[in-house]
Amino acid sequence: MDGSRSTTSLAILAGAVLGALAAILGPSPPPTPTSASARPFQPVSQVAAPRTTSAGPTETAATVTLPPPPPPAPSAPPAMSKDAIETAALGCARGDGAACLRAATGRAQSGADDRAELLRKLAVQRFAADCQSRKPEACSELARLYRDGVGVSASTTTADALDERVRSLCRARPSDFCKSVD
Repeated sequence: MDGSRSTTSLAILAGAVLGALAAILGPSPPPTPTSASARPFQPVSQVAAPRTTSAGPTETAATVTLPPPPPPAPSAPPAMSKDAIETAALGCARGDGAACLRAATGRAQSGADDRAELLRKLAVQRFAADCQSRKPEACSELARLYRDGVGVSASTTTADALDERVRSLCRARPSDFCKSVD
């Protein structure tokens, strides 16, 4: 009876890992073009071009002074290569929550938002398992994910409880990580 349970558990685990790998490593759907990127605006210099009338000399359209452009947005991280995304996805399949987040970032940059969300949720699961195993680094990262609403619904209450767990774990077993904890 005990051998049968072990076999069943092993089969379920293997199926889950293979299914996750297939979802992560499979081809991503092509990004859909947005209407804004389909046709850019024409510069003012092209719109206010000189024009000629049959009655006389050339007329010039009025010059419009535009306000200065807004400051550039903070630069996004450089796009990940396909190999880097696949390496991170494999790390995720092996149980590394940080690798799941890296793979999610890469998938989101390539336009595969549905797969990115799946990877974020896997990251939450990985960090939760490591937090239950009393790893303060994982609890701290899980608290950040809850605070920012990454892969889960944002919850400051849950984030605060996880921060308290980090402090408790650090009091019980100090480590190098714990030196950075309040």
